[in-house]
Amino acid sequence: MAVVAATAPPKQLLKLTGSGKTMLEEAVDRVAPIVSPEHVYIQTMKHLLAPNRAAVTGIPAENIIADPCKRNTSGCVAYAAAYMLGKYGGDGGDINMAIVTADHHIEPDAAFRETVEATLSVAERDPVLVTIGVSSARPATGYGYIQVRSSEEGGCAMPVQAFHEKPDLGLAKQFLAKENYYWNSGMFFWRVSTFLGELEMATSSLARTRAQWQSASLAWKAWWSSRRKKQVRRAQGAGGRRKESRSRARTVQQ
Repeated sequence: MAVVAATAPPKQLLKLTGSGKTMLEEAVDRVAPIVSPEHVYIQTMKHLLAPNRAAVTGIPAENIIADPCKRNTSGCVAYAAAYMLGKYGGDGGDINMAIVTADHHIEPDAAFRETVEATLSVAERDPVLVTIGVSSARPATGYGYIQVRSSEEGGCAMPVQAFHEKPDLGLAKQFLAKENYYWNSGMFFWRVSTFLGELEMATSSLARTRAQWQSASLAWKAWWSSRRKKQVRRAQGAGGRRKESRSRARTVQQ
C-alpha cells in the first residue's frame, strides 16, 4: 500500500468518473460558473506542484500553490489564508474563502453550486465558520460525522453541536438511526478575518506561523511584481532595438 501510494498519481489527478477529465478538472469546472478563474486557487504538496499545474488550464500558475511543509487540515487552510492576505492585503474582512475538495465525485453540479452559494451567504452574513454536512446513506466507518442542533428560524444552516471522528460500525449505526448526524464533507466556508480570530483562540502557535507565512507571501508578491516589471522593460527595450534595426536596414536599402 505504501509503495503504491508513493508512486501512483493522487486520486485528484486520475480520470475515475467516466467524464474523460481528472477529478481536479471536474472540481474546477464545478465552481467555474460562480468563481472566476483568477480567484480559484489549488493547494497541493511541493512534489505535486508541477503535475497539478499541468492538469488544469485557465487557472493562473501563481494560483496553484504548494504547502511549505506537510501539516494537517488546519495548517493547510492557515497557509491558504496567509497567502490570500499577502496577495489581497487588508485584515481579511472582505475576503471570503470556500474550501472545496478536489477528490470527491459530486453530482449534480448545479445543486452543489446552490449549496455553496447558500453556505457562503451565511459566512458573509454572520461571523461563523460554516461546513457542509452530507445526509448519511449507510453506517459508514470511513467518514467523520457532524452532530447538529435543530435548524434556527427554519433556515438551512444548523448550529454544530460536535464533530465526531470516524466511528466503529456500532456507533455508525447509532448515528444513522438519528436525524441530526451528517457525514463531514471536509469543505469549509468563512470570511478570512473570522477564521483568523478563531485560529488565534484555538492555537496561538499556528496563528503566529500564519503571520510569518503572510509576511513571506508579501515578500514574494513584491519580488514577483518587480520581476514582471523588469521583464516588461526588457521586452520594451528589445522592441525598441528591433525598430531601430529595421530603420537602419531600410536606410541601407534606400
